[in-house]
Amino acid sequence: MKPFILIIFLFLFSCTKSENKNCIVCKITYIMTTDVPVEGYPATTTMDVELCNQTIEQIKQFEVTNKGSEVAVIGGVTYSSSYSTKCEY
Repeated sequence: MKPFILIIFLFLFSCTKSENKNCIVCKITYIMTTDVPVEGYPATTTMDVELCNQTIEQIKQFEVTNKGSEVAVIGGVTYSSSYSTKCEY
């Protein structure tokens, strides 16, 4: 459920690049692994997000807020996911 909330949050604060806006590009990386071999894992996904007209403090807070990890056991398989954010400013 957290990834869906995160995506909604990102769209609320994202923007398209414009001539008169000051935008910073942030890369969010998701890594999902399993404790036993499962087809399609490990999997890595990245997503670029532009944050516009934000202060450096707000960008740093975005990086801190958008990183973490989760673990779930489904059908006897442990799925571990971690995500981190790095902004270019």
